[in-house]
Amino acid sequence: MARKKITQLAALTSPASTDVLPIVDLASIVTKKSTVSEIFAAGLAASSPWVSVAFGDCTFTANGGGTWTPDAGDFSYYKWTRLNSKTVMIKGAVINSTISGAGSELRVTAPPGITFGTNDSFSYLAWSVDGFVTQDTGSSISRTASNLLAFKQRASGAWGTTADLVGVIWSLVVECTVVP
Repeated sequence: MARKKITQLAALTSPASTDVLPIVDLASIVTKKSTVSEIFAAGLAASSPWVSVAFGDCTFTANGGGTWTPDAGDFSYYKWTRLNSKTVMIKGAVINSTISGAGSELRVTAPPGITFGTNDSFSYLAWSVDGFVTQDTGSSISRTASNLLAFKQRASGAWGTTADLVGVIWSLVVECTVVP
């Protein structure tokens, strides 16, 4: 290919999300590549504000024989931001809540207006229970058919009864079928 300036190249009027663009990293003054979808996601993340979810707009439950009953004072935050047209990042924290029984999952409803997708494009960046980061301890987060996030306990498989759970804190990325 003959050497050309970028301004001399033919225009691509309908780029695919996987098409590659040159970009200068000003921190290192190096030209690098980035896909259209990466640039779009970065722009949305930078321009999309976090949307806070009010305590009264979400429901906390347990599955498998227990109850999870945080009150407004236990609710630290629950918020989301759009990463691209079908993906959101969700963060939340419930501190010092009450659990009774031995439920297998603690559950919280999706933020209002968001419907989780059905494929496996779901990942958690980090989450913790009682001060322990749980990525490495056998715990997991999943989404249910009824549009809930389900937090599964560490190795024991069941949540114990406690009036003072230290906290459930999460940060995850979820593919959705509906994003406001």
